[in-house]
Amino acid sequence: MAKKEDRKKQKKKLKEQKRAAERRQYIAAIQRANRYPRIRVFPTGGDPEFVAEIERLVNEFSFDDPECCPETLRVHYKTIAELGLQHYFSIVNEQAYAEYPDRAVREAVVERHLMDVYLHFGSWLYQELPSRFKEAEPPLYYFHTLLAGSSIEVRCELLEAVGEPENLLYIPPDEPTVVMQGAKWKVGLYHHALERMCRRLQLVTPRTYADYLHLHTVLNDKMLAYEPVTLTNGSEALRVDMEMPLTTAFFDYYARFTKKILGLPETHVFSERDVMYRVLGYLPMQVQGRYARAKTFLLPGFTKTPECELARRKAATPAERLLLQAMTDEEKRTGDIQGETIEAIKWYHDNGVPQVFPKKK
Repeated sequence: MAKKEDRKKQKKKLKEQKRAAERRQYIAAIQRANRYPRIRVFPTGGDPEFVAEIERLVNEFSFDDPECCPETLRVHYKTIAELGLQHYFSIVNEQAYAEYPDRAVREAVVERHLMDVYLHFGSWLYQELPSRFKEAEPPLYYFHTLLAGSSIEVRCELLEAVGEPENLLYIPPDEPTVVMQGAKWKVGLYHHALERMCRRLQLVTPRTYADYLHLHTVLNDKMLAYEPVTLTNGSEALRVDMEMPLTTAFFDYYARFTKKILGLPETHVFSERDVMYRVLGYLPMQVQGRYARAKTFLLPGFTKTPECELARRKAATPAERLLLQAMTDEEKRTGDIQGETIEAIKWYHDNGVPQVFPKKK
């Protein structure tokens, strides 16, 4: 009896898969007929249940449905599908050049426009996802979209991972190394360490799809530098520094942060020559097998960090001690731009542990 029931379930599953495949083919045919980009899902690195939900939503998406895609964007999608992404870039730049003679203004207009196109489909997907997927911290249930040629790709892998599924080790693409026990080791991050780093990189609350794209850019586009340090308990660690985008027209988060920490006027304008880093936090390292492994990620001010030791030695008033004590508890920290956190980070910077500094030589 059990075998008969199993056969029925298998038969039903095959029918559902066939219907889903037919639906995908139907949608693809419509999109080709209307010259819209093909949407492709790459499941590598994604939780099977999450990937299935992504595929379901992709099958429901229609460029011709105003609830999915505004009319103002359809012409741009058609251009990308017909001519390819690079030709589309050229057209946008040529149109902006004719309309905006000033280079800085033109570049800002082009960037904002391109980001609208880049963010649209990913934002729609993120908005439609069930809350259980959005509430989990990356890298769990992570995805990002990519315009590639005449297609839109949906990718679920934030970083390459090695090891067993229940204990993955994530490898940064620039393959940082650390010298420990007299030898050089490649660095890997366990899930908890990467999760904490992702939370540190979140720009707004609640999280948006733009945060996902920001995460991928920071972690994969060589924006991070790794500096060997010794924590206050004598253990070895890497300080993670991030190169900040100070001139982007899309958002001014890092420009505002840098001006506050360095005490610059709000009217200060950064140029392309201003290459500045910020301290993201610390990765305590342990050697095991072929890798130096990080099990956690410590934010500036956490126990054992240089900032915590500085506070212990130099915090002179009850107000200072109360301010800096809050930095040891992630749940009490506010966003870096507002509230007490920005005051504490500036205190560290002004009292001997720099938090923002120029490009390393």
